[in-house]
Amino acid sequence: MPSQSQLYSYIAPSTDALMADEGDLWAFVSDTPGVKNYYQVPPGSGTTVTGHFIKVPRDIATDCNADGTAIKAADRSYPLPPNNGSWQTDLRNPIATGIDGPQWVLEYWSDIHNVFQFARVEDIAYDKRPGMGNVVYIVESGRGRAASASLDTPNFKSTNGRVWKMVLDPSDPTIVTSLTVFVEGDDSPVKTATEVHQPDNIETTATGLLLTEDPGSSQQFPASSTDASATTARLWYVPFSGTPDVVARVNQAADGGATDVDGRAAGNWGAWETSGIVDASAAFGPGAFLINIQAHTLWVEKAPGEDNNGNGLPDFAYKREGGQFVLIKIPGI
Repeated sequence: MPSQSQLYSYIAPSTDALMADEGDLWAFVSDTPGVKNYYQVPPGSGTTVTGHFIKVPRDIATDCNADGTAIKAADRSYPLPPNNGSWQTDLRNPIATGIDGPQWVLEYWSDIHNVFQFARVEDIAYDKRPGMGNVVYIVESGRGRAASASLDTPNFKSTNGRVWKMVLDPSDPTIVTSLTVFVEGDDSPVKTATEVHQPDNIETTATGLLLTEDPGSSQQFPASSTDASATTARLWYVPFSGTPDVVARVNQAADGGATDVDGRAAGNWGAWETSGIVDASAAFGPGAFLINIQAHTLWVEKAPGEDNNGNGLPDFAYKREGGQFVLIKIPGI
């Protein structure tokens, strides 16, 4: 499957202009010959990408035509999205049909303007060290390809995901002086215990990065697994210098119990994710962070709804999951 995720920057002249939506949306384009997407930066290659941001036309950036209607392919004389499954399809339609609309228009615009295509961008955070505010870290969850899966490209599989380091010109945020891989997960197969499993969200500290995990199905383990690598979702600390370490793991002991409205057996380890970590030191002191646990297999309430995917079950939009919002303290980072 081709990479179909892009990096955008919203640039405004001031905070007031930002809040008034008076800025512009910009898209990252590589200037490095032969490197236009994720798969052209193989693990261990040491590739450094340079580039710049180009402005997205306002009608495409805002999703709207001049009359306020949602922009569609015909409004730009673009082709309709493909029906071969390579683009989002309406699962309620027995015939695969790509969904026309603002997201497709933006996707097609990015393709014809050579915007750099990532695999799956999830989150971003800037470097908090003094004088480093022009450095940002970009979380790439990747595709979680198992060993038996078809190659994404002839180069390599997207297995565990990545974190990229992007350095912006301090005087011009539209110029990228370097884009490199800071955390490489794709040099190992899925389920490698020493690799982050599908990094999801990120927070930076004065000494390193904190990464949450959203393990896909190929990264999960049966609850009774005796695999030495078996683990639930974790929280990683990646120092700017030193060895990455796991600082917390999700406890899925509540899964499959009486609070599950379906009375099902416990879900796979890794089906719950760590997510949305933010620095809370201003309110709770040094080393304090707020983090969300999404308990995807622990349903506490559901209601009948449309069967959008034809599997005979209520659509997932009609359920309420369990989960927690947790205060965690990690000294010394």
